[in-house]
Amino acid sequence: MNSSAFAFALAMAPLATQAAEITLNAPFAGGTVSGALTDMSVYYTQAEDGAFTVVATYLAKDAAAQPARLMMEMQDGDALRFGLPGHPGELYSIERDGSDVHVRAAAADWSGRAS
Repeated sequence: MNSSAFAFALAMAPLATQAAEITLNAPFAGGTVSGALTDMSVYYTQAEDGAFTVVATYLAKDAAAQPARLMMEMQDGDALRFGLPGHPGELYSIERDGSDVHVRAAAADWSGRAS
């Protein structure tokens, strides 16, 4: 991750909320989802085609690694659930519902299902 993106994430920290689940309802209105093993700061921007570009920066709580970033385009009604490399006990989900983006962290059992 480049230093300007990390600086932006740090600058957004005073405006961010922190919880196991957040709902973002405005572009650049950031929030932080706190999982058991990682923290993920998320915001979105609007693309020209009506999609949202969701940007998520995550860091392991033990801070043994550098922050990593995910970017994805989401249309209304899109939803996904995923794990992060090196953190098999945790799942994140991101769902777009109209002008809202819902982000959630959940523990996963051995089969990868959210508990």
